Parts: sequence; structure tokens; C-alpha cells
Amino acid sequence: MVWVNPEEVLLTNALWDTERANGYFILQRRKGHGSKGLSSILIGTIDSVLESRPAPFRILYQRANSDVSYTIAASVSHCDIMSNWNWLDKQLKPTLACFDDPNEATNYVKCKIESLVAQNMSQHQAKNVEIGNLPAESFEFRSMSQKLIKLFDLSSDEKLVNYYTCSYWIKRMPHQGMMYLSVNHLAFYSKFLSKEIKILIKWPDITMIERENSIIFSDTITITTKQQVYQFSLFAKTSETYALIEQLTNLAMKQIMNNDDADISPTSSVIKTDLYTLNRDGPKSKTPSYLKRELDARALSETYRRVFRLPSKEKLDGFIPCTLFTPYNKQSVWGKLYLFDDYVCFTSKQNVPNQVTVIIPFRQVTFIEKINNNSSSSLANSVIISTNSKSNFVFSNINDRDVLIKKISELLARTGDYRSQKDRNRSSRLDDLRADGPNTRSSSIFSGGDNTSEEQIDYDSRPEEGCGPAAIGDEDEPIEPWTLQPALNTIFPLPTNPELAARESVKADLWKLHFLDHGTGISTYRTAKARDLVLMGIPEKLRGELWMLYSGAINELETHPGYYDKLCEGSIGLHSIASEEIERDLHRSLPEHPAFQSHLGIGALRRVLNAYAHRNPSIGYCQAMNIVCSVLLLYASEEEAFWLMVALCERLLPDYYNNKVIGALVDQNVLDELVQEYMPELHQKLAPLGVLSMISLSWFLTIFLSVMPFEVALHIVDCFFYDGARVVFQVALAILNANQEALVKVRDDSEAMTILSGYIENIRVTDISNLIKGSYGKYGKIDEEMIEKLRMKHRIRLVPAVYSGDSSNNSNVNNNNEAAINAL
Repeated sequence: MVWVNPEEVLLTNALWDTERANGYFILQRRKGHGSKGLSSILIGTIDSVLESRPAPFRILYQRANSDVSYTIAASVSHCDIMSNWNWLDKQLKPTLACFDDPNEATNYVKCKIESLVAQNMSQHQAKNVEIGNLPAESFEFRSMSQKLIKLFDLSSDEKLVNYYTCSYWIKRMPHQGMMYLSVNHLAFYSKFLSKEIKILIKWPDITMIERENSIIFSDTITITTKQQVYQFSLFAKTSETYALIEQLTNLAMKQIMNNDDADISPTSSVIKTDLYTLNRDGPKSKTPSYLKRELDARALSETYRRVFRLPSKEKLDGFIPCTLFTPYNKQSVWGKLYLFDDYVCFTSKQNVPNQVTVIIPFRQVTFIEKINNNSSSSLANSVIISTNSKSNFVFSNINDRDVLIKKISELLARTGDYRSQKDRNRSSRLDDLRADGPNTRSSSIFSGGDNTSEEQIDYDSRPEEGCGPAAIGDEDEPIEPWTLQPALNTIFPLPTNPELAARESVKADLWKLHFLDHGTGISTYRTAKARDLVLMGIPEKLRGELWMLYSGAINELETHPGYYDKLCEGSIGLHSIASEEIERDLHRSLPEHPAFQSHLGIGALRRVLNAYAHRNPSIGYCQAMNIVCSVLLLYASEEEAFWLMVALCERLLPDYYNNKVIGALVDQNVLDELVQEYMPELHQKLAPLGVLSMISLSWFLTIFLSVMPFEVALHIVDCFFYDGARVVFQVALAILNANQEALVKVRDDSEAMTILSGYIENIRVTDISNLIKGSYGKYGKIDEEMIEKLRMKHRIRLVPAVYSGDSSNNSNVNNNNEAAINAL
């Protein structure tokens, strides 16, 4: 039976023919349904324009002495609707005759039908759970999904994500119809007076998506393929449609890049609920498809994983508005609390004076409990979360406090009682500062020397047996003994001068005061003050620790004890293309530094690079990885350097280091667009010369380490691990802006390169601090969200061309890129 929640209808006969009536109920057929006459064509045209596509059969409850009726059943099948009609006639009609009050009769019918709807839904969902299917979609959505498959003769496995009414433009004439967005296609169908228009586009065939204002309509979505340009407008939800088209196209591009089917099944990335709306009654909007909800959830999870620098497996479970009490200034700040599988995070509103972010791993939480309501409104409905570092976090003004505590308790139970021995044995590097030892380095709060059993290792991230570089090796080759190295600067310290030592001492004292006020470790209060200290340059003793903290690499290290050791044991002595390239580049990595003139430094570099190639065969090894990794090894332990490489290659600079460096190519185009926006005159000069593509690859792949004086580039790396890829773009724009006057006068690319090289090679440490601060001031609007949107835009255009071998429009760029990579 196809019952629907009662919905009020005023015009019972408009566009409908009544087939049966019995005083309480009316069975109707849509006019023209099943015929081929003029009425059928006209009604079909009207239905194609309206967003609500009604089923051809329906049953109404007619309220006594009233013009108001209620739709209580709808179906595409005459047999099904007759089954409903017979049940109403036999079961409900006799009962209604007993009511004297029409209002009571109406309420009875509505309650009975809503009960039937809920019962059918529960049975359907139970069946789906039993057989492993998706939760039930709305009747309307299932009808549209079937219609898509039938109209375009698609496979029955095709999954509709959502659909929207819109107009398609042909020679300045709009044709109203329906756009269908499925997992594999964008489709459009229109029918007017028996004239049909059908459009079917595979997502990988799209080369550009634009949202623009046309002369006639303010919002138009233009879809470009290699063969044609399609313009759609008159959307009821333009922003939502554009975002979904962009998301589905990007998923297709990632499938191409990975040479595999990207998982967009509903078993991944679920956001269960917005805690703020739990247990609240309100008007229900039209339910989107389950896949649409899943894609929205995935996008939201990805966004906040970037914000909090969390591992790629973390899924957002929910969020709720609240305040956080900040003990360093005795104030409360408004923001949102976000729950992930293994973390509870808070971030305040952006660009407020007291902006703060907190990240609390569940593995460190010891208890959570309610605080009795305080007379102070700022601490009403409060919850306190305590950690094993004896830190207490107080969240207040939580409307659904009990729900929040229950949800966190469930997530904590999932985490289990396990606390790694490393957590219990780590001590803060703050003690190192207090010790005042000039050349000593105590154990990092992120490091530990214990080995953990195999059962505690997350093998999901390891390459399968027989896959990747390790599979090519000779298993009989003897493995030389090896030892994990600490930060190489502690073994091979460089000579210093009094001025530099004084600067380091001042910076260390400032960080010491910051730690005392804001705490240390993962759950530190992250404020604008921390960014200001990073902009000054991180002290050498703290560099590795803070790189791990702000990049989020500490989380993988904490949750994968013994993982790096296992990778090293599995990759040492094995031969592959990646290992051969690594061997070739080992002695080209900071050859002037004594650490890499020693077997200790070379051995550590070899192990980290081979371990990463073993972990991620799809990347393996790419030139420039050796330069970055060698710098990481100077300031972080060998195991920490490995996890920093994971964060760099898989989260902070995604797709940079694969064999086609597609991520760097995408960011070249992002930089080009940013230069065009901020410095249009300079862009007009440099674009024809190809200068931006020549400089950006070496700048981006090594985070300026290969083109700037070492100490200068370290300041950029400090900021990069704190603020992500936005720093690279801001600094690049600042360098171009500083040389804009000279660059607009150049006659060829070599002259432009000479100007930029001369400027970069002569930057001093004091200059870079001012340059970075200036870049935040002038280009501060360039944040992670903007960069991701621009990356998405250019990835759509570049990936099909690069992976199909179509380089007709990018031959010069490709040549420049190859030359730049070889130069590294």
C-alpha cells in the first residue's frame, strides 16, 4: 500500500478526473494519463514545468462540509491504488460514520494514515537493514529515479543523486525541463507539445563548470565538454545545484587520477545528525536522496578535517553551537563543537578578537560530566571534559546537553580503554627549555621508544601483500641492522653566532610563556597569538614538535605505534623503480649539510623515503620529496619525519608527488588565477611568457626550500605547517608583488627569471618575516576554502587533458614542468 502523510488540497478537480467517491474518500486519475490525445500532451507539458511531479493516481479524504481535502495515498499503479481504496472502504469508512464532529473525524483519519505511513516506513527500513540496502527514499524520488533510467535507457544500477527543474537554452530560447544528477551522468529532459530534448553527459567528459550572470538571467550554470557548451538557468536552488555538479565531477576526476572507482557509496562518510536539531519538531523539507545526503556529509567531513588537521579516516558525526571558557583570559567565546569518530573539536567564529580552536582526542579523555547550572549565564548548561594531561575544558550554553553527553559517551566507549604506553611516558619539551641546555634535546612529547605488538597496528593503511615497491624485492637479501635516528641537528649541530643564539633564546622564552598560558600538546588552545609566534619563526628546539602538532601528523603517530618500524622492516633491502630513484637522489639532498655527509643521515633519509613508497605505492617516490624529507629529518626524529611526509603528501599538498604531479599543475593554475585577480597588469605581461608555470613548480614542490637560502625558507615551512597551502600562495604573490615594477618591463622569460632569482636568493631572515607578515595582511582573504574551490575548478579542466595525453593546449607548460622537476 502506498500511503502518504496527509497533505491539504484546495482544488480537488484541477487537472484530475474523479473515478470513484463514497462520501468520505475520492479516487482520482491524472487527466490525460494513459491516453495520447491533446489533453495528455498539455498536462505532460505542465508537469514538466512544475517541480512536483504527481503520481497519476491518488486518494483524497474529503472533510465534511468543507472545500478542504487531504491527499492520503498516491501511486503510479492502478492496482496498488485500488488496493488502498478497498481497504479504506472496508476498514475506515464504517468507523467514520460513528463520528458526530467533523473535526474529530478528520483528526482520526490523519492520525490513522500517519500511523500507516510510519509503520510502512519502519517495515521497509527493517527490510533494507536486513538485506543491506539503502534506507527508503521518498516515493517521489523513487519515481524520478525510475524515470531517469527509462528516459535515457540506463543501467538499472544507475543511482540518482538529486534532480532540479531548470531551463536549457537553445538559440536564445529557454526550454523548461528537469535536470537529473546521478552517480555517473548529468542528464536533462524536456518535453513541450510532444517535442523532446534529451541531454546525457558523463562526468569525466566535462572540462569546465561555470556559474555566471547572463544578460537575461542572473544565475546561469554553463557546462562545457570537448564537443559542446550547455547553458542551464532558472534554477530554484542554483547554489546547491552548482555545488553538487562540481562535487560529482571532481569525484569523477579523482577516479581518473587513481585509475580506480572512487567510493561514493552510502557506506562512507556519514554525518549522522546535527546535534542542534535533535529531538526538535519543525517543518520538514523535501527529503533529498540518500546519496545526496551522503555526498553532503562527505563534503562537510572533508572541510572540517582540513580545519582541524585530522586523519583522512575521520568522519564528522555532528556539531552543536556552544561557548568555550578560555582560562588564559577568563572569558567565554561562542563557536561550535564538532564530534568526529575519535576527536571532539571546537572552533570559534572566524575573525573575532578572541578566536580560538581546540582539538581533544578521545584517547586522552578521562571523563566527561555535567556541571550544575551556574547563576552566571555564561556557564549555563555546561559540560566539562578532562584529559589525562590534567586539562579541563568547559563548554557551556549547550541546548541539548544530555544528548551531547550521551553521544560523546558512545564515541568514548568505541575508543575503548586502551591508552598507549607512549601517552603515559611522554614529557613536554617545555622541560627542555627550562633545563637551559645549549645543545641538549630532551624527548619530545610526541616521541617514545617502546615497541608495540602487531595487534595494535592499523594495517588498513599498509599496502597489501604483493603490492607496491616491496613486492619486487629479493627476500633472501640480508637486512643490515639499523637504529631509528633522533633529529639530526642534535647529532650534527651547525655552528652558531651570538646574534642568532640571542634571537633563538628570545623566541624560546616567548613560546615558554605561551605554553604556560595556553597549554602544550594536541589539546593546546590555538589562538592568534600562536600564529604571531610562528610568523616570527619557530625556535630550533621546538621546530619538530610544533610541525607535528600544527600539521596534525602527531595524530597518526599517536594512533599507529610501531607502524613505521614495520614498514622499514618490510622495505629495507627490496628493489623497485622507486628505490632505485631514491638511491640516485640520496646524495643530492642537502649535500652541504654534515648530516647528509654521514651514513646516519643518509640511512635515515633512505628508510623514510622507502617506507613511504612502501606505504603508498600509488605515489612511490617523486623528485623533490628527498629535499623536503631531508629538512624534516634535521628537526624531527626519523619516525616523526615519516608522519610529516604522510601529512604533506596526502593532506597538505594532495596529488603533488604522483608521477604526473597533477596537484602541482592544478596549483599552477590556481596561482595564475590569483595573479590575474590581484595583479592584472603583471599577469598580462607574464602569462604569454609562461613565467608563472616555470617558477611555481619549484616553489611549490619543495615549499621554497630549493630556491631560497635555507634559514629563510624554514620560516615559510614553519608557517606552512601551521596554516597549510594558503601560505605558499600568499608568499608567491608577495614575491611577485615586490618585483612587479621590474617585471612589467621585461622583454622575455629569461629576464623575468633573472629578476625573481636574484630577489629570492638575496632575501635575509629579517626580510622574510616582514614579507610573510605583509602577505597575511595583503592576501589574508586567501584561505583554505578559497583554495579548495579554485583547485576543484582547475582540476576539472586539467585532469582529462593530462590523463588522456591531450597536451595540445599545455605543451609549453609540460616542457617547463619537466625541466623544473629535473632541475630539482
